[in-house]
Amino acid sequence: MEQKHSYADLPFVAIIGSPRSGTSMLRTMFDAHSHVSIPTEYPFIHLYYSFFGSRKFYEEEITFFLKLIQIKIKYRFWDTKRWRIQFKDLELALLEESDLDFHKAVKILIAHFNSVFSKSDIRVLMIKEPLYTYVLPEIKKIIPEIKCIALIRDPRAQVNSVRKKDFGSKLITANALAWHIAQKKILRFEKKYSNSLLKIRYEDMINERESTIDLCCHFSGIEFEPQMLTYYEKSEEIASAYSFQKNDASIFHRSTLQEPNPLKISEWRNQLSKRDIKIIEVINGRLMKKIGYERMYKKNHSLLVLYVPVYIHFMIQGIIGRCMRILPPVMRIKIFSRSSLFEKSYASIFGKSLKNESES
Repeated sequence: MEQKHSYADLPFVAIIGSPRSGTSMLRTMFDAHSHVSIPTEYPFIHLYYSFFGSRKFYEEEITFFLKLIQIKIKYRFWDTKRWRIQFKDLELALLEESDLDFHKAVKILIAHFNSVFSKSDIRVLMIKEPLYTYVLPEIKKIIPEIKCIALIRDPRAQVNSVRKKDFGSKLITANALAWHIAQKKILRFEKKYSNSLLKIRYEDMINERESTIDLCCHFSGIEFEPQMLTYYEKSEEIASAYSFQKNDASIFHRSTLQEPNPLKISEWRNQLSKRDIKIIEVINGRLMKKIGYERMYKKNHSLLVLYVPVYIHFMIQGIIGRCMRILPPVMRIKIFSRSSLFEKSYASIFGKSLKNESES
């Protein structure tokens, strides 16, 4: 593939949003674009920046950078093995770049993702990472030119979906509060950097697919390509290339490998109990209305008491997270990917199963 541009000079776009809001689907659509390089998840930017800061890279820093991004961690979904990088080519590109620093190294790394889709002349670099939703100011500081596409989904549908996954809490309150925090951070970022953020509703991406993806392409500075809408035709190749173990991809993103189904948008109505819906709405009702979702029930203030221990836990988690910055990146990621003691004890007390629920 002949490259006409310096990778370090290319535009950079991040797909963010709460987990199970369509970020993986949008990532795969952009992966099908011939001029976009967008690897699978690996939340390394804010974790590894502390090792390098803004200083210039020399051979020693390049060697260390290459070592860091190849760290093997227990959580199989966060691993650059899925990127299928030719590390000799990456090392050569890093060595050849003038005035190399962490900012440029990140972009060159993203450009060396080996996609299952055909590429010609990469023009936009992208990353899909829901975790970055919670650290947007930090990511913006590291990569000032970054633009973000934020996926928004009805919290009732998002909570219903994420609680079934290994990476989601089985607690309605924890997931509902996480959605609330994510939307507040997105809105705060939009207020400060309105030209750097595009909000897309999950439901629009499913029901008005072409116009919504065309809008995302225009925001990213590229033309829409029809094959973006038929990415699922390569589902077997995607599952094989981006997974290490049998059925790995289907475990995490089964819906990503299928043609979008509008009928699934309202599944939460039959899968959540009336009480579950009330619990989600009691904390998110105002934000839902602001984003365009109507609540089903009047606010029951007594349900807010259920959020007290979760709020306390999130506050403690935030403090621990700031203290964790002194730990090596591999240890931080391992801690991120484990269920917390709070989750196990609180779920046990209130009868929430921590076992994986079967997928329909």
